[in-house]
Amino acid sequence: MDFTDKLDILYARRSSEDGKDGESIENQVALLKQYAADKGYYNIKVVTDDGYTGTNFNRPGFQEAFALIQHRRVGRFIVKDLSRLGRNTIEVGQYIGVIFPRFGVEFISVHDGPESSDPDSLVTQFKNIMNEYYAKDISDKQKLSLQARSNSGRHIASTPTYGYKLDPNDRHHWIIDEPAAEVVRLVFKYYNEGMQVSEIARTLEKAKYPAPSHYRKRVVKGSRTENNPYHWTGSSVTAILKRQEYVGDTVNFKTYHTSFKDKQVRYRDEESFTIIRDTQEAIISREEYEKAKKRRKSTKRVIQTRERHLLDDMIFCEDCRKKMYLNFRKYAGGNCYVYICDSYRKKKGCTSHYVQETEVIESVLNAVRQIFDMYKLDKNECRRTLVRWICRRNETRTREVNERIKEITDRLNTINKTEQALFEQKLQQEISQETFTNITVSMNAESESLRTEYGKLLILLDSFDDQKKSVTRFLTKVGTFADMEITKDDRYILEQLIEKVTIQEIETKIKVLVYFVDIGLISVAAL
Repeated sequence: MDFTDKLDILYARRSSEDGKDGESIENQVALLKQYAADKGYYNIKVVTDDGYTGTNFNRPGFQEAFALIQHRRVGRFIVKDLSRLGRNTIEVGQYIGVIFPRFGVEFISVHDGPESSDPDSLVTQFKNIMNEYYAKDISDKQKLSLQARSNSGRHIASTPTYGYKLDPNDRHHWIIDEPAAEVVRLVFKYYNEGMQVSEIARTLEKAKYPAPSHYRKRVVKGSRTENNPYHWTGSSVTAILKRQEYVGDTVNFKTYHTSFKDKQVRYRDEESFTIIRDTQEAIISREEYEKAKKRRKSTKRVIQTRERHLLDDMIFCEDCRKKMYLNFRKYAGGNCYVYICDSYRKKKGCTSHYVQETEVIESVLNAVRQIFDMYKLDKNECRRTLVRWICRRNETRTREVNERIKEITDRLNTINKTEQALFEQKLQQEISQETFTNITVSMNAESESLRTEYGKLLILLDSFDDQKKSVTRFLTKVGTFADMEITKDDRYILEQLIEKVTIQEIETKIKVLVYFVDIGLISVAAL
């Protein structure tokens, strides 16, 4: 292949994961330049990513290089070793074996030798696995470090909550930031006096108090808040009212990730927060906070007929996933409420999934009571039973996911071979440039879609494992209520234990499916 008119990318990466002992960007670049000079590669371009993780490829330097690759302006992509390209086995393999060859790029890992360009070689596969293991190990160590910091009463958030600032003598300690704290006190004062959050927002804006996002200089240039630094919203007021930190407590672990590969931030329920009391000076009293908290709960939309609307906003159609709504029906034999699918009401193709509310309530309460009975009979056996059911429930889905992963891998390999053959045909002038471009563009789009699906499937497999690990957390909640006699008035208990309830219609037969928090769908009858 003729590389004379193409760039040779010298790529260096270093992240916080590498620690103090990690090789610097400067040393990597020096090594790569020396290698290029020894090989006679002079049309070089140095690209670096300093401070970016290797577990994904969303890095500015790499994306800059990849844009050049996509425009077929790159002949070689050279790194010090495989870990500098990335620490995700699947994606690294895809780049080496599929993406780089598709664009005619030769991949070179200086320390790993010629086998590094072959994704199927045992050396490459082993090193990719070890690189990914390293990333996971670092992730696990970071979690342990955060847990240790939390156990000692320190905040794990890198930035103090609005109203506080870092103590200049101790970066792990928060002290009151008086200008912002004044606003926090006003918010609680106004709210506890009966003002609505929207009214409080207008009052603060009129008084020209800077909004939290502007106050902390975190606004995106050109945003509305920057144009109007005093623009408050009801949501920003509510966010302040929810902060238990203002009574002097540390509140950690509000969010989590399903795995080190999953970058999506997920939110825990308040019961799962880690709270350490009295770690910094309070801005408001506990009485003020509890009063506001009680009002926030009481001002949520209250169901007037509590018994009849016990499951309001919790019922969904299993088939179209739309919410189901209550309808009042009059009959000669008596009146009743029924649930009807929203898609059916709007004539969007789904069936009505018609079911009486009393039947749904009875099914849900029975499911919860059976969980309670199992727990009270034998806590350990209850845990083992739930884990067994989760395994059985996910067995078929896991097999389907793994089969789909294999299909995707096979298809990506086929696309790679096809594009290589097309490239050879184009070189031999057996097909035109236009034909080659049209086909490869279509294949590129397909392979990109497949890689995206691949990543989602891996996250799904991780979530199956997380459900088994979540049984203990779920049973902790069950233990709080197990000794209570659950009735049709216990909306609070259901909110703590049930994520949603779906109605499934199979040949005119209606089935009620209960999805519990943390562990998902459990068919109690099958336990």
